[in-house]
Amino acid sequence: MAKHKRTPHMREMDYALENALHLKGYRNWEIAQHLATVRPYRISPQQVGYDLSFVRKRWAERTVMK
Repeated sequence: MAKHKRTPHMREMDYALENALHLKGYRNWEIAQHLATVRPYRISPQQVGYDLSFVRKRWAERTVMK
């Protein structure tokens, strides 16, 4: 299988799905498995962790009081 680089749009869609599954209690490896069934590419559980970390960081930056 060739390496597939996610486009910014794909990445944003993944962030939303990963976050929703994470909030339901899914583990990173379960999220990665689920993504593999609904996307034409695979990402590792480690990448799911990086993505979720990015989502949390972005959320914190947007909700900080100015």
